[in-house]
Amino acid sequence: MADTKNKAPAIGREATRSTSAGMAVPTIPDNAAVASKPSRKTRVTSSPLYYVGVGASAGGLEALRPFVANLPAHANMTYIVAQHMSPDHRSLMVELLARETTLKVVEATNNLTPKADTIYVVPPNVDITVAKGKIRISRPTNTIGPKPSVDRFFVSLADDRKDWAIGIILSGTGSDGAHGIKAIKAAGGVSIAQDPKSAKYDSMPNAAIRIGRTDLVLPPHEIANQLRSIVQWPRAPLADEPDETPPSTMRGIVRQIATHTGMDFSNYKDATLSRQVLRRMAAMQIPDLDAYGEYIGQHREELAVLASNFLICVTSFFRDPEAFEAMRHCLRTLLKTKQPGDDIRIWVPGCATGEEVYSIAIILAEELGDQRDRYHIQLFATDINGDAVAAARTGAYPETSLAGVDSALIERHFNIVDGTYHIHKRLRDMTLFARQDLVQDAPFVRLDLVSCRNLLIYFKPELQDRVIKIFHYALRDHGVMFLGKSESIGRLGKLFVEHDRKNKVYLKRPVASPIMTGFTRTRPVFERIADVAGPDKHPAPPNTTPAHEKLFELYAPASLLMTESGEILELFGDCSPFLTVRKGKADFNAFTLIKPVFRAELRAFGHRVMRNKQSTVCNPVELIEGGKKHYYRLAVHSAGQSGPGDPDLLLVCFERVKDKVTAATASAGSAGDADRVAELEREIVLNRENLQTVIEELETANEELQSLNEEAQAANEELQASNEELETANEELQSSNEELITVNDELGTRTAELGDANTDLSNILNSLYKGLIVVDRNLIVTRFNQVALEFFDIPPLTRPNLTTVSTHAHLPQLLSHVGSVIKRARVEEFEFRHEDNRFFLVRLTPYHDANRKAPGGVVISITDITKRKQIEEKLRLSASVFEHASEATLVTDAANQIISVNPAFTTITGFGPDEVMGKNPRFLSSGKQSQDFYKQMWTSLMTTGHWSGEIQNRRKNGDLYTEWLSINVLKDENGNVNRHIAVFSDITEAKMAKETIERQASIDSLTGLPNRNLIMDRLGQMLSASRRGGRLFAVLFMDLDHFKAVNDALGHAAGDELLIRVAHRIRDAVRECDSVGRMGGDEFIVLLNDIATADDIIPIANKILASVSRPLVVAERTLQTAASIGVTVYPMDGDSVETLLKNADSAMYEAKKSGRNNYCFFTQKMQDEANRRHWIDSELALAIRQNHMELHYQPIIRIETQAIVGAEALLRWKHPVKGYIPPDIFIPVAEQNGLIGKLTTWALEQGIADWETWSQLAGNDPVLSFNLSSALFVARDQIEQILLRLRESSLAAKRQLTVEITESLKLSDNREYIEFLRKLQLDGCRIAIDDFGTGYSSLSYLKRMPVDIIKIDRSFIRDIASDPADASMIRAMLQMANAFGLETVAEGVETPEQLAFLRSNGCTYAQGNLFGKAVCMAEFSNLAGTRP
Repeated sequence: MADTKNKAPAIGREATRSTSAGMAVPTIPDNAAVASKPSRKTRVTSSPLYYVGVGASAGGLEALRPFVANLPAHANMTYIVAQHMSPDHRSLMVELLARETTLKVVEATNNLTPKADTIYVVPPNVDITVAKGKIRISRPTNTIGPKPSVDRFFVSLADDRKDWAIGIILSGTGSDGAHGIKAIKAAGGVSIAQDPKSAKYDSMPNAAIRIGRTDLVLPPHEIANQLRSIVQWPRAPLADEPDETPPSTMRGIVRQIATHTGMDFSNYKDATLSRQVLRRMAAMQIPDLDAYGEYIGQHREELAVLASNFLICVTSFFRDPEAFEAMRHCLRTLLKTKQPGDDIRIWVPGCATGEEVYSIAIILAEELGDQRDRYHIQLFATDINGDAVAAARTGAYPETSLAGVDSALIERHFNIVDGTYHIHKRLRDMTLFARQDLVQDAPFVRLDLVSCRNLLIYFKPELQDRVIKIFHYALRDHGVMFLGKSESIGRLGKLFVEHDRKNKVYLKRPVASPIMTGFTRTRPVFERIADVAGPDKHPAPPNTTPAHEKLFELYAPASLLMTESGEILELFGDCSPFLTVRKGKADFNAFTLIKPVFRAELRAFGHRVMRNKQSTVCNPVELIEGGKKHYYRLAVHSAGQSGPGDPDLLLVCFERVKDKVTAATASAGSAGDADRVAELEREIVLNRENLQTVIEELETANEELQSLNEEAQAANEELQASNEELETANEELQSSNEELITVNDELGTRTAELGDANTDLSNILNSLYKGLIVVDRNLIVTRFNQVALEFFDIPPLTRPNLTTVSTHAHLPQLLSHVGSVIKRARVEEFEFRHEDNRFFLVRLTPYHDANRKAPGGVVISITDITKRKQIEEKLRLSASVFEHASEATLVTDAANQIISVNPAFTTITGFGPDEVMGKNPRFLSSGKQSQDFYKQMWTSLMTTGHWSGEIQNRRKNGDLYTEWLSINVLKDENGNVNRHIAVFSDITEAKMAKETIERQASIDSLTGLPNRNLIMDRLGQMLSASRRGGRLFAVLFMDLDHFKAVNDALGHAAGDELLIRVAHRIRDAVRECDSVGRMGGDEFIVLLNDIATADDIIPIANKILASVSRPLVVAERTLQTAASIGVTVYPMDGDSVETLLKNADSAMYEAKKSGRNNYCFFTQKMQDEANRRHWIDSELALAIRQNHMELHYQPIIRIETQAIVGAEALLRWKHPVKGYIPPDIFIPVAEQNGLIGKLTTWALEQGIADWETWSQLAGNDPVLSFNLSSALFVARDQIEQILLRLRESSLAAKRQLTVEITESLKLSDNREYIEFLRKLQLDGCRIAIDDFGTGYSSLSYLKRMPVDIIKIDRSFIRDIASDPADASMIRAMLQMANAFGLETVAEGVETPEQLAFLRSNGCTYAQGNLFGKAVCMAEFSNLAGTRP
């Protein structure tokens, strides 16, 4: 069987009762317990008390509440709760749990004997253990890990209660308790974990399931119910007596496991197997062994689960410190015999999860120190459990696993990664892990030490002996063997010397190892192969039993089994009467030992039987025994062969016969008979004499042959010795092969690790911001990252030579630098500039292997140093600024001694650098500042690190000057002052110009009027005075009408002249007590002070309007301008500066609406209008985002045929609360706030998409008309994109798009505007003037603009049937359009009379409610389909 020490059970989730387990626990009827009657040897005793240990941490209270609430009121169990709690606060756990259960809940105290049906809560900041059935409370012995330690508690519970321990892990963080759960399972107890899905924190349950392989995984309330079932099942042992043969069902289960898994547990101690079977049966609620056997028959996977449970896993770092200290002394002695370069080979069979082997590695590392690399250290760690080997190979352990390890050792030999402790790589590299069957696989050889602790205790004596023989064979002479405290070498004391009885340390005796055979495989993963070892020289004698011996004694004659050459293999019965030992050289050959009377017959008969295979019997021979004569005859039989290919054997029997019949007993009737008898006797004597002669001759010949035989035997012995040496060499080769396979496995694992590391390295390289290429000495590219491909053209999956790789940058010096680095083994760098003006640094570093000899290649890194270059340029610029700045800079040290000045300092003060170095700056003082001034300066510097202000100093020539001085303090990383930096400039002339500048800052430079700042200040002062005096004042906000047209037409110079002239006229039109200011652009403000009523404002406003509107000559052209004035009166129209100005602005816009060249007082209606516009402004933006806009289509018909030839797309806003909002309400607002562009873009996209779809269904080419606001052409932000979308439309190519524009004086003279329209015409769009007649219609307008259609405004159409003037105007418009070759569209046609008039006067198209209102596309499609 295999190594089974420290094995982790493999139950896992498949043995749980959760529905996700995928395995059903058998349902046992209530009366099943009585189905299995106890055997006649079963002792019925009262069951001991079950100790139920519960471990929990964060979220444990939520799990404990349903757990304790469902515990049975009366059960043979006591409960001990170890909950991680804060050590600084009193625990309320007892009170909280007492509310949830009827059981008694108390706090655990020291030396307390637990009682049934009682819950004991462990107090905070202590450790709890169980010893001799009592609770032991103690202070924590270590600072690592949580308190109380659940692992320590569970381990003590397992050691003390064995089968009567139950461990439960509930919600919590970390992995505390997982190793304790393994201990409980190993002792035969039951382990349970909370279902992670029901846990608030699942780390502890998951760790228990993963590491401890718990028997059950259940929610807390089901755990409590399960406990009731577990204690109901009998726990009687399967075999009461130590020497009792286990039940047949148990033996059958072991045989099934061997067949199913290849693991033979037949030589395991019955108690070990029984404990685990009973634990498994209790967890699964199976009442007896027979039922369990039936369950296995139905669920074959249970065999693997049970086999993994047999492999017990209880191990830890430096377990039994005293024993490991003894191991340290042995290793220290061993190391003294080693020289640098020697091998140190150690084997740890049954390594489990690796704690023991890593403990030995730590001891070696501590003993060797820095000399470790001078030895070839190999630690072989093997185990039959592949999962345990994988965990050991990983070398990652939770914090609780290191609870007993010295913190200094942890710091030196472990790395902490995400809260887990990982073995340092140098220790991991010492160790080779492999899955190995200790008994069936060949061992490692030439070992210095074997550590096999607590493994043999699970084996029967026969298997123990075999394993110890294997260790003797594997060790060097005087090699060390460590066993567990409960283990010994038993009957094999001749193989080992007891070195340390207490700690079980043994040294190998330098004696021949027993020949080890039966290694039926080289690896567990290989198929079993036949033993091909050659046959032993001496065939093994057939096995006998006591019955055979008795049979020989009663009925068989004395016999011996021998070879043809006389070598005795076995004796049967008492052969001493027939064999004697001669004096002289020892010779135990049968022909030598047999008595002379039988010697000739034995030789002759033996030769005859070997030849013809027939038995032969000689005549009786007389022997004297005890003074009496007895007669025996010698019978020789062929015994066949002991095995195939073996020589034949002879069975020689000494058969006793009745006493020989003498002549006296014969009939004496005849004298002739007596003579005949005498004659025969004489012949016999003669024959005997002849035979004796022949025998002597034969003996002589035989002696000669014997001499030859001895020579042949000597040669045979030499051959045998050679054969034995070959067998030994073969066994060593087999062991070496095993070692190589183990190394191969390790290399495979390392290859996988290297693959992962290579992937990590590739990802890391590709994540670098710098290009990286590695080349070898032959300039072969061995590695590169993605960034490097920006500079080099390297094909994927190739290893090209660097000399053949093309580059994306100019790098002619690269190869020369690479050669230089390989030759000189030093780092080199150079820079280059890329075509995109980025700068890069190329760094070439020698590539050294582990020996760090000559470079094996070069690592080329390319780093973008553009920012660094920019910083360096800034530094150079800063240095240049320091040298060339007009501000003086002075730097002092911590003692305020000057250490640096710039040229500007000399220019301003007259002192050169050599004159001031090392001096205190106080020599510049003019004496104009007081001591308090300097005291405040230094206080500010010490507290804030900065001071700035105006100061007077004295130049070298004695002149006083004023400077603006800024001082900053620089401190080091410790906060100590190390520099003062003072920057100052001569502001003497600036100070004198300050007053002039201040005056200019408040006056408008163009008009000479107060600017915005000054007039706002005066308004504020006027407001304050009026509040105090209760007087009225007025604010007049003015804006020149059409000022932008003047700027556009005559230029800005003319505009500036116009503003100057208007400013003077305004100033002349007001009183002396009033203030006039320019707000900016063409906006002015007039503050009328000291007015009695609002009527006092009217004359002044009229006077201003009259003055401004008088013609004036600008740029040799006579202009007549006008102004619009908005008026607010304090306090009626506002009580703040902002309100008065805002309301005055609103009134000014109202004056513009009223025809311009007018004034308007602010009213509440204006405020309402302002609020309405503000609401529309905010809601309109929301409507665009939430898609509340709709596009409706009003049909356009050809008047002649009344057929629909197109439609006008009209934007509609459907507000979710207020319904449809008319376009004339929100379009002006959109034009002002800039949303008109987004609205137009949306309308174009939607309209074009709808029209393209509908026109295909209509089967003709109807025209779609869009309105473009003039605001789009004025702002010009989005007009290009809109025009591009129109051009790209398929409708434009078919001349199905009409762009409608409104008349505008501002745009009619704009060349860019006209050019835009011409491009649209060329791209297929037609241009229409909308609302013709309401704007700036003129013949020149029509001549300049690229127009195709004019749309007559509805205001002219309304009364054409009743008003002759409108009718005449329409006729004139139609005639004019006809003269210009333009088509006409009449808008707002609602009556047949209007349609008749338009038809009779030659109007082309009509549009209005008479033909259909604007509707959505679906309704428009229906409307178009119903017309003829």
